[in-house]
Amino acid sequence: AALFAAGMSSVDSGVNSITAVLNQDLLPLFRPSPPSDVARRRRNHAIAWCTGLLVVALSIGVRYVPGNYLEVTQKTSSLFFPPLFSLFFLALFVKHSNGPGALIGVAYGMTVAVFFAFWDVFTGRTPLSFQWIGFVSLLTSIGIGWVACLFFHGRTGLKNVTPFVVGALAFLAVVSVLVLQWGRSLQ
Repeated sequence: AALFAAGMSSVDSGVNSITAVLNQDLLPLFRPSPPSDVARRRRNHAIAWCTGLLVVALSIGVRYVPGNYLEVTQKTSSLFFPPLFSLFFLALFVKHSNGPGALIGVAYGMTVAVFFAFWDVFTGRTPLSFQWIGFVSLLTSIGIGWVACLFFHGRTGLKNVTPFVVGALAFLAVVSVLVLQWGRSLQ
């Protein structure tokens, strides 16, 4: 009973958090005027139900995911948690941190995590150890984020940020294609 209670507590916290974020942050972007309290409550209930049903459907499909439980969990969590931690690290410990630089670091860190997690799928080679995914992703997120924050230090306005973001995304695309080609050539 205690195990089920702990599981239900975690699930309902997640559902409530998703509902709050969607209702407070995302939906106001599409509807500028706030709805009445009754409409907001109905929308919260609908979001909570849809989220709960989605979680149940995804949980049922977990049995079709190949690999052992530890490996699948580590691969999944390493895609998001190290880049998220890098945001906090940059904000707390890097004096010149800024939003665009930190987000570029997160994009690179998540890309590296995807390459490490699904190396065998991309290249057809022996999979890389899932234990390195988080470490390499964290180092990449912090390193690239730190360099990008140096570039954006003291710059304001969208016109100064846009060329670097476009260049960074183009560089990321080129590196992704080169890594995939290299992986296929090793076969």
